[in-house]
Amino acid sequence: MRILPLLLTVALVWALNHRFANKPAFGMLFSPQHGFWVHAEPVGAGAATAQLSLPELKDSASVWLDERMVAHIFVRNDYDAYYVQGYIHASNRLWQMELQTHAAAGRLSEILGEGLLAYDRLKRREGMVYAAEQAVKAMDADPVSKLITGAYADGVNAYIKTLRERDYPLEYKLLGYAPEPWTKLKSALLIKYMAYDLASTGDDIAYSNARQRFGKDIFNQLYPDWPDVIAPIIPVGTPFAAASLKAVPPPDSLVTAGIGAFRPGSRPDPDNGSNNWAVAAVKTKNGAPILANDPHLTLSLPSIFYEMQLSTPDANMYGVSIPGAPGLIIGFNDHIGWGLTNGYMDVLDYYTMEFRNGKSEYRFNGEWRKADMRVEEIRIKGREPYLDTVAYTVWGPVLYDPGFGGEGFGNGYLAMRWTAHDASNELLSLYRLNRAKNYADFTGALSIWSSPAQNFLFAGKQDGIAIWQNGKHPLRWKDQGKFVMPGGDSTFAWQGYIPMSENPHIHNPAQGFVQSANQHPADSTFPYRMFGYYTLFRGLQLQERLGSMQNITPEDMMRLQNDNTNRLAVSAVPFLADYVMPAKLTAAQRPYWEMLFQWDGVASPDSKAATVFNLWWEQLNTRIWRDEMPLKDSLAWEMPTPEATLYWLMRDSAMWFVDDIRKPAR
Repeated sequence: MRILPLLLTVALVWALNHRFANKPAFGMLFSPQHGFWVHAEPVGAGAATAQLSLPELKDSASVWLDERMVAHIFVRNDYDAYYVQGYIHASNRLWQMELQTHAAAGRLSEILGEGLLAYDRLKRREGMVYAAEQAVKAMDADPVSKLITGAYADGVNAYIKTLRERDYPLEYKLLGYAPEPWTKLKSALLIKYMAYDLASTGDDIAYSNARQRFGKDIFNQLYPDWPDVIAPIIPVGTPFAAASLKAVPPPDSLVTAGIGAFRPGSRPDPDNGSNNWAVAAVKTKNGAPILANDPHLTLSLPSIFYEMQLSTPDANMYGVSIPGAPGLIIGFNDHIGWGLTNGYMDVLDYYTMEFRNGKSEYRFNGEWRKADMRVEEIRIKGREPYLDTVAYTVWGPVLYDPGFGGEGFGNGYLAMRWTAHDASNELLSLYRLNRAKNYADFTGALSIWSSPAQNFLFAGKQDGIAIWQNGKHPLRWKDQGKFVMPGGDSTFAWQGYIPMSENPHIHNPAQGFVQSANQHPADSTFPYRMFGYYTLFRGLQLQERLGSMQNITPEDMMRLQNDNTNRLAVSAVPFLADYVMPAKLTAAQRPYWEMLFQWDGVASPDSKAATVFNLWWEQLNTRIWRDEMPLKDSLAWEMPTPEATLYWLMRDSAMWFVDDIRKPAR
């Protein structure tokens, strides 16, 4: 009997120090010396000073943390600036940095298990690592970007080297693995992950299905290029020079047949959106321009951004960075301020492919061409690695095939052409933008930017205000990019890119302000075809509010950023009121009806009317479209935007889509 307690103790120690499935090793997790206890922070500790010995530094450096724990970094050269930035990022956000880059690279199965295998396969087939590899080549080809990305990686790794196992961030202990060294490829993966988040929307399959089912005329009403009302980034009526390039369509540029109940890509979340604007000195109370930026990226904890200051003898910049990449994304220096919102330009197209001999050869221009075969080894926690072979074509990787999602469109092959796969150096663009002293420097920095396309806002002490819808925009003919195209014909390729100097932009407009809220970059007189997934109402609200404001103060801008007016509701409620039959409302319904039609359209947090409207509109939209676009086939369809639905109803309230085709009575 004496041996039984010993055996139980041994078994308990063994169990507490081993992982079961995806559960942590609870012995290590609760260990007083190594567990989560060591991550507790002292309450009311006050200010402290620490001296660190970092041998890679070229000169002395100092970091001051203010009352909000924002890091202010003071150094004597560029290498040290980005070395310290990497160190600071890692000391606060190491787990976030590694998780994001594992997600981008399709490596989550390594730490989270086989439940993430499908996700990892998708990321490999989207060519995320391939895209990052092309970016690293571009970075290393330039001495400045080579230096800053190398310095940043050195700083991250300097912090990782200070960690003992007991110091690992809590998430590593929960999942039972250790941080791995940082590389330039990881920083490039982060940039490509941002490109995926902001510039990977593609409704080619859904649009192909809709045009096949409804015909060209109805399709154009369902998904119009231009809404009935428009408030573009470049003001209506702005003259544009003639295009220096022209895309020539092939003789028979017909849409391909409908693809079926599978739709890769998706529209942006309609509840997401970003805004920025700048007002000229003539409209402000103190005679200086004001710039405001409100980027609404995916909500996360911790935030995707990291606020900080970087100061060298040659530059002093303040703003927000993204942990994992050197430099500042949005901010200001001693001379200018800059801001970004997403452009929502469609820069991703799909092509149907014909293969033989497995995936080794594909037909292109009447001949069989060898595909570049990339074997992806996906390591999986707790089991053998999974090998997936991705074929690369002249367009790019084959995203879907009979072994992965291809059954949704007849066991076919679908390749993708995406600007983010091209070699690019966005980090060099940001480096120059951070140091820009005037409008010429600003535009010079933008000339390097590729993807994702952004609305770059400018305000300078000397050069006023400006905005550019900037990035690599494919040169395409009308409707190219809306529909799936035949991948065996080179005439369906992009015919270059819109020259950067001809991207939509304006400098010191007569209206005294510039603004963007993910809407159309320009009106229909713009000489190039720029297809995208644009919104309307936030831009319309900004245009009207800024146009009426004078003697503007920063406090006015803060109030404008908190403007919760729902312009869809403002437009829709008076119109829809004509179709409500009050006599048929119950006693319980009537107070809500009265509340809704007395509402001012402001969606304050405590507004019941805002909730009623949102529920009403959602149900109305679903009832109008779901009989023609059934929910069971939802992957094959993309319902029209709220503004397209509203303005069609305003033009023709008896439009035939209002009738439910599943019921005999109209």
